[in-house]
Amino acid sequence: MIRSVAAKAERLIRAYIPVAESKSEEWIRTGACARCGQCCKLVWKCPFLITDNQNLSGCRIHANPWRPKPCPVFPANPDDQQQLKNPERCGFRFKAQNSPALPAPTPAGTRQPRSEGSA
Repeated sequence: MIRSVAAKAERLIRAYIPVAESKSEEWIRTGACARCGQCCKLVWKCPFLITDNQNLSGCRIHANPWRPKPCPVFPANPDDQQQLKNPERCGFRFKAQNSPALPAPTPAGTRQPRSEGSA
């Protein structure tokens, strides 16, 4: 519980006070919100959290300018995501900022050319 409270405080500070080299800058976030609502239940349940008849979560103040700044940037990095009870349900994924690009997929029925020195 103390770790969760400390992580929530860190996210709040990160959202309102620019920090030079933050963990968030090391990662590229992809994907989209899966409306699981887990981020709105960290430490305590957000009073603006709503659930529809399909059991998808939403926010009563999503489009309002007074929505807390940490909300739209959560999760900012994999450490944030690991605070969730079921991180795999979250629709966001992370890739290291400096990771090498993946090779282009090979069309079916063709062979990938061999590089020098490969067997």
